Amino acid sequence: MSTLPFRTQACRNRLLSLLNDDELAALASVFELVDLEHEQVLRARGHPLSHAFFPCGSVLSVLGRIRTGRPVEIGTIGNEGFLGIELLTGRQRAKAGKTVICQIPGKAFRLPAAAFVEAVDRCISLQTVVWHYVPFYLSLMRQSMVRNRQHPLQDRFAHWLLSSHDKGQFPSHAKEFS
Repeated sequence: MSTLPFRTQACRNRLLSLLNDDELAALASVFELVDLEHEQVLRARGHPLSHAFFPCGSVLSVLGRIRTGRPVEIGTIGNEGFLGIELLTGRQRAKAGKTVICQIPGKAFRLPAAAFVEAVDRCISLQTVVWHYVPFYLSLMRQSMVRNRQHPLQDRFAHWLLSSHDKGQFPSHAKEFS
């Protein structure tokens, strides 16, 4: 088994797991393994995204605002993806200014925005992986918005629990509930 931190049981991101050991070794110097806390703000509304994040066991909530000004979850990001899509297009400050918080605490790989853009430019495999994730994520976000509008609270909550379980990395005893 590889000794790279990307391949450990403690922290595994599905996108990064698609890269080979040589590519991951080249990226290891720019990635930092961090612990994210519940409700930690990773991006404040209207502020530039300072880092890209690849969650391992943590789950992130992307919050939009409804007319009343209240935040509503419009998407989640877990070990299947990454936070930083707008960095791929050179837009570090999204017009709508989405807030992103850590909903379920855990580990994530993080790297500064500029280092992420440089890593994507340098590593064709990483570029391919993150660009293939974009339409998948946008589709999930659309489904979430439709579900929030059309389904009863109990159905939305059940879906959130199941998808959070899939996106996070829970202790082995949690498997008895799957």
